[in-house]
Amino acid sequence: MEMGNDMRVSVSVRELPATKVAYLRRKGDMAILPLAVSELQEWIVAQGLSITGPVILVYLSNPAGMPVPFREWEVQIPVAGEAMVAGEEDRGVKEIPPRQVACVEHRGSYRTIEALLPRFFRSLYEQGYRLEGPAEEEFREPPVGEISFTTPSEVRFPIAFRLQKH
Repeated sequence: MEMGNDMRVSVSVRELPATKVAYLRRKGDMAILPLAVSELQEWIVAQGLSITGPVILVYLSNPAGMPVPFREWEVQIPVAGEAMVAGEEDRGVKEIPPRQVACVEHRGSYRTIEALLPRFFRSLYEQGYRLEGPAEEEFREPPVGEISFTTPSEVRFPIAFRLQKH
């Protein structure tokens, strides 16, 4: 699906399989994402798990509409194996069920995503979809240092068909 006017964005819809992930929840500035990723990777190793996929940032609150101290987000990393201890308050292992997602390739930090979202959402709505969960951003390479305007990622939203088009 293509979005017109001055910005063209190619959106794809695909099915994601069930995935076991280790996760780490945080609140506040997402600029500490690289530190959170390192902390989660260390926890995964300490639990005897194996990393099987790329880093995923889940936006549990809207970064554009929420004051920085109250922003909630979660780092997820797909894993294999059984955790040696039960999850803790801010981290653990969980199974993400299979789901359908709308995806768009992106370069830059979370601060630059905001500009593409209105056209992205309008296009989804026109195709008969509705949002089914929080935004996710999958990084092709683990974030190290500050996320720059050239950092490649895939922004995706879980979606479902609406009962009827409006």
